[in-house]
Amino acid sequence: MNNSNAFNSQFLSSSAKPCFEIWFAVIIDKITKKALWIRYTTFFPHPSFQQKAVAVMWASWFDRENPNNHCYGAETYPIDQVNLDKEPYIYPNGKLSSNNLLGKLMTAKGLLEWNLSFEHQFEAFDHTPSWLSRSNIPKTKSLVCSPFAKVQGTVMFNNNTYAFNKADGWFNHICGTQRVESLFWTYVPCFDDDSEGWSLEIASVKAKNFLPTLTFTTLARKEHLYHQTSLWNSLNGTLKVNFPNLEFKSKVADYQIEVKSQLDKNQITPYIYRDPNGAKLHILQSDVGQASCVIKANNYKKMLVSKDGAAVEFHSIKPWREFSYLDPYFVS
Repeated sequence: MNNSNAFNSQFLSSSAKPCFEIWFAVIIDKITKKALWIRYTTFFPHPSFQQKAVAVMWASWFDRENPNNHCYGAETYPIDQVNLDKEPYIYPNGKLSSNNLLGKLMTAKGLLEWNLSFEHQFEAFDHTPSWLSRSNIPKTKSLVCSPFAKVQGTVMFNNNTYAFNKADGWFNHICGTQRVESLFWTYVPCFDDDSEGWSLEIASVKAKNFLPTLTFTTLARKEHLYHQTSLWNSLNGTLKVNFPNLEFKSKVADYQIEVKSQLDKNQITPYIYRDPNGAKLHILQSDVGQASCVIKANNYKKMLVSKDGAAVEFHSIKPWREFSYLDPYFVS
């Protein structure tokens, strides 16, 4: 299965600047009740923003059974210290390819290291309809390199090694010239006591304040993937935000779905993304959150729950004031 086209860098060797590029993965291990979020980025600012082009490598560790182990960090490098000419892409303390993620960085609670391999279960896809993605309309593109993947490897934290064996992962590639103003996201690789094998990813996005919200939904049921590519369905999805809770309604294939998710307030990573013009976007993420989902189609109805295995993200220009946000963009 070749998922490298969705993975390939879009900007570093081109003249499409200012711009940003992100590769991120969420890995959730239901057996150990631990999760890892990793993000490799490049950032080319607009000349009006007094900032050098940089690369940033980020990570956050979540531990459901030992919340005090929750930690996060980021390291910033001049852009000439990364090499994105071909796979694997090289960072000073890490590298990534369409199949592997390797890296280490220091957090406030100690050194976090990872060496992980992705086993692709499904083909890559674009979140938006293909005709829209090919146009110049979207200023941000979201490409899923590996939906509902299986992940093997190890994570080391403070000299303790944790083995991931068939953990669940989601690997995404986001790039563009202008960031969206708000995004609310939930990923549930598996539900508790679910013999049918359902998985879910859902995101509601508003590119600009005056534009409508678009909701994109992906369901999987064992070997079958259902991805919502209808712009009409995207426009007709609904979202309610009531921190720390999200509520989505959407349609994918023949299924109507209702999703409720909640951040784990004891384990939240707060950080700032930057638009190329310098604007701050405030992010809160927890990868050991809660979610419930109702799936309906004709005479079928399924109610699903994940008590501690949902990745939940709040992404907005508006800051959530009770948090101190990590902002690693500036380098001398």
